[in-house]
This record gives sequence, structure tokens and C-alpha cells, in this order.
Amino acid sequence: MENSIIHEVKIASNVIKRSIDAKLTQNGSYADITGSQCKILSYLAKSGDKDVFQRDIEKDFSIRRSTATQILQSMEKNGLIVRMSSQSDARLKKLMLTEKAQKIREDMEKIISETEMQAQKGLTAEEKECFFNVISKIKDNLSW
Repeated sequence: MENSIIHEVKIASNVIKRSIDAKLTQNGSYADITGSQCKILSYLAKSGDKDVFQRDIEKDFSIRRSTATQILQSMEKNGLIVRMSSQSDARLKKLMLTEKAQKIREDMEKIISETEMQAQKGLTAEEKECFFNVISKIKDNLSW
């Protein structure tokens, strides 16, 4: 098969997801948290005092509304987030981490950090810069 950027990016994405999921599963208390949920928890934690809404998750993770809804509903069911009405627009529900999520936040960020370091292992600064330039061009080429 001829080299395919799309194929290789999809495989890399699957490998990253499986790696994060495996690390979460190693700790029995995180078995019900997926890699996607882990990344969203980290995102919400890093947002600080800024209000974050579902549409922000959709945009920043480049996922469809239905996918975001499914992930966030599962996180809500597992007691990781709550949705609170926005003071500026009652139709919008801001996403907030629960106390449970705050307690496991450091572990989640550690797992993501370890996975990132593992992914970058052996890459030079020039290779990383080249990668980010190329992936940015690919995203631009495919954006609508």
C-alpha cells in the first residue's frame, strides 16, 4: 500500500488513545474513565476561571456535537462534571469539574504528560518543529 497521511494519522491517533486508556486501566479506580474524558478533564482544569461550554469542547477538540454530548453525558453520569447555567445566557450550560474530578486531576494530567513525553521520545527539536508545521498545514488543508 502506498504511504497515506490519512491512514498514518489515524493509526497514530488510535495508538495514543490505546496508550492513555491502558494507563488509566492500570489503576483500577480509573477504569471507567476514557482517554477522551481524561483530556477533557485536563482541558477544563487548565481553563481556570474561564467559563467553558460544550461548544468550546467541540471546537477545541474538533469533534461533532453528538460526540461531545455523548462524552460529556458519560462524564456527568460518572460524577466528573456538572453543568451549571451561565449567568450571561441561561441557555448555555458551563462545564465545571466536580470535587471527585479535582481529586484525580493531577493523576490525569500526569498520564497525559507521560504519554506526551513517550510520544516525543527520541525526537529532536527540529523534528518536533517540522512535525507541528506539517500537521498544521494538514489541518488547514482539510478545514472547512
